Order: sequence, then structure tokens, then C-alpha cells
Amino acid sequence: MGFYIRKSFGAGPIRLNLSKSGLGLSGGVKGARIGITSTGRAYTHMGRGGLYHRQYLGSNTSGAARGAGSSGYGGTVHEYEQTDVTFAAATSTTNLPRLKDAIRSPRKAGDVYAILLILSGILVVLATQSSRPQALVILGGACLLVFLWAVLRDRFKKTRQATESLANKLQVIVNTRQPISPEQATQLSETLADRRVPNDDQEFCLRSSYLHLMGDIIENNDLEPGALALAGQLEKVFGLPPEFYQEARRDAFQGVYLQAVSDRRLTSDEEAQLSNIRAKLQIPDTAIEEQLSVVRDLQEIRSIRAGQLPTIRATVPLQPDEICHFEGPVRVLKERNLRSYQQAGQRISVRGLTIDKEGTILLTSKRVLIVHGGTTTIPYAKVLAIEVDYDRNFLTLARDGVRSQTLLTTPESMKAGAIIAQLANV
Repeated sequence: MGFYIRKSFGAGPIRLNLSKSGLGLSGGVKGARIGITSTGRAYTHMGRGGLYHRQYLGSNTSGAARGAGSSGYGGTVHEYEQTDVTFAAATSTTNLPRLKDAIRSPRKAGDVYAILLILSGILVVLATQSSRPQALVILGGACLLVFLWAVLRDRFKKTRQATESLANKLQVIVNTRQPISPEQATQLSETLADRRVPNDDQEFCLRSSYLHLMGDIIENNDLEPGALALAGQLEKVFGLPPEFYQEARRDAFQGVYLQAVSDRRLTSDEEAQLSNIRAKLQIPDTAIEEQLSVVRDLQEIRSIRAGQLPTIRATVPLQPDEICHFEGPVRVLKERNLRSYQQAGQRISVRGLTIDKEGTILLTSKRVLIVHGGTTTIPYAKVLAIEVDYDRNFLTLARDGVRSQTLLTTPESMKAGAIIAQLANV
């Protein structure tokens, strides 16, 4: 038992699920999966758009399994429906789009070639079915299309060769991660002046190479003056909008940030690394406000788990020697049957979370206090384990002597969960 954060790791169709009872495995596609729980039970899971069905395979589900959230027992199949009763989570910054996926790739000429050849073929067929004067005119048009195809093919070939030459030269420069000489800068400027490379293709090469440089600098932890000086030189020679360079630097920081916070834990070394990268790349705080907010939250969680609990003034009366560490809105949830129906002779029970009580939660030095129409008190000595579902701001408390789990939702679920875990010593 202990404090843990629900987390799964995907690798294509396979997903590993970590929980307090061990490691589970599932596979399939979105909406239809088959898997094995951490306790060795096989199941199927289907559903989309908020309605889900899980069926355990093999023997009927036991009463203990039902309490843990199984889907079928005693001839009844349970479906689970999302009811959106939890507090909305903060904007996720762990799945932000990367800049490299947004830039346009160079155009391809294959479609143009195919259209010209198809049209010339159609004209040849028409010529065989026409009178001699008309056939000559049609064949002349077909020959013109073939000639145009040959001219364009040669032009596209030269364009592709010039574009590939530019890309190769840029790659060589970027891979060195060292400042280029004035002569090299002049040669690069002359290459960029080559009109055989279309503007769109040239812009793609420039943007891609700069992103590649930023990625290389971060991946190899090469924040020394040489690599950064090269980035500054390329910014001047490339002549792209200043906003792109700033966004590219932010994007490079984003890659490291995602690695650091994906497990919802931030070590002091990871925090120092992010701070160093942000300073060396000269990224303003305004460009990464959401990321910095998550970093601050995770820094606070680390401090709480180290025993540094915040102290606040409670808005409700407490015992004289009681210290308040957290206060916020809360909903106490219950899993209930929402509706039932018959389908193909099978009884279907649709279950979901509903609000049982709503009010304020206070985490004091002695207890979890929930103030609603009345009050609910949970002594920390009774808390055996706590799970935090970050994406839904959802807390699950297992308590000694209580069969059913306590389900809570509060906007700052990570912070509340860490405080409870620290005070309950789990």
C-alpha cells in the first residue's frame, strides 16, 4: 500500500498499466482491447464516446472483484459511463504538438506527371476513333502534352537536385554544431540565392535544419557557446521570421520538459536541467507559462513529500491545536447504477460516478475534514493507500475497516493527494 499516481505507457497497440497490485498488459485498438490485469485475470474492454463495457473472461466474477470495478456477475453485464462529475483538470502539457509536425514538406511532382501522361493517352485513344484531319489535330495535342511532360520533368529534376544539394549542405553545417567561418557564411548565402530552389522548398529546408540543430543541441546536452553561436549565425543568414526562431527554441525545451514531467514527478536534477536549458536558449517565461506552472506544482509536490507542508488559515473553525495545510472545493462521489436494460436476453446495467456530497475539504494536521451539509472526518491513521488520477483530478482512498473506497475529486488533486500521503505516512 502507498501513494501512487495512475500511469500507463503505450507502445503501438500494446499498453503497460502500472498499479499498486503489479503490472498489467493490454493490446488492441481504440475502442476494443483485450488484456490481463496485474492479478492475472483476462478481460475484454470495449467502448467509445463515454460508454464503456468490460467483461472478464473465464469464471463468474467474485464479490471482491465486483467491489474493485468488474463488469459482470450473476448474469448481469456492467457497462461504465463517464458522467463528467470530476473537476476539470488543468490543460495538459504532456501531449503538446511539436513544431516539426507543423511545417510543410516540399511539393512532389508525381501527380503532375501522371495527369499529363493520362491526358496524352486519352488524346491518342480519341485520335484512333476520329477522322484523319481530326486525328492529326488530336495527335498534335498529345505530342504537345508529351513535350510539356518532358520539359517539366527535366525542370522538376533540376529543382529536386538543387533542393537536395541545399539540404545536404545545411545538414553538414548543422552536424558540426560549431560556428562557421565568414567564407562559409558567404557560400551559404550564395546557395540560398539560387533561384532553382522554389521559395517554399527553401523555407522547408531552412526551418527543418534549424529545428534539427536545436534538437541536436538539446539531445547531446551541447549548450556550450559554439553550438549556440552557430544557431545565432544561421538565424542571421536564413532570414526567417524572428517568431519562428523563438518558437523553435521553445519547441526544443518542450522535448526535454515532456521527458521530465511525463511521470508527474520532478527531481531536483530535472528541475535544474530545465532551468539551465531555458536560460541558455533565452526562452522568456511568457512563452512557456503552462509548462512553468506544472514545474512549480511538481516542485511543491516534491517539497510536500519531503515533509515541507504548507500552512494556511482555514475558513472554518478547527480544534485549538489543529493546523490547516490545504483547503479547497470537493465532491464526494459514489459509483451507482444509472440505468438498466435488456439486450438479446442479457441484462445490462449501466454504472457511473455520481455526486454524493459537495462542499469543502480541509487537510489538517490531524484529519481529512469534509464540510458539506454536515461533516465527514477521516483520521489519517485509517488511510491505508491513496491513488491520484491526475487527468480527472480524482482521489481514491482505501481505509482500514471500510470495505468501499472513498472517492473524491478536487481541483488540486495532486497536491491534496501528496499531503494526505505524507500525513498518513503511506
